[in-house]
Amino acid sequence: MRIKTTTIGDTPVFLANTHFEAISLTIKMASAERVIAGTPVAMDGTIISDANAADAIGITLNDATAGQPSVAVIVHGMIDEPKLPAPIPDAAKAAMKGIIFLYKEGA
Repeated sequence: MRIKTTTIGDTPVFLANTHFEAISLTIKMASAERVIAGTPVAMDGTIISDANAADAIGITLNDATAGQPSVAVIVHGMIDEPKLPAPIPDAAKAAMKGIIFLYKEGA
């Protein structure tokens, strides 16, 4: 069996299946900053770090830039965790109750 990773634009496909729910959110960012798809965020649009991990509500589905700060944020669904661009703090994963993180050893 062959495994193929599909990339749409610059966005890695980290959804484990096609069933998910997302909300629209405006990301708070500096003028030159870029927030990539797969980044955990809080309801107020801030990026999640270890300090505010308990405030996480979802994961960005697309990239955000200063010119386009509105993104879709996944609040319910299954995420293929090894395909995310960066690790998500455990406290943030626990706070995102509607998201199931799948992990395959060695993936």
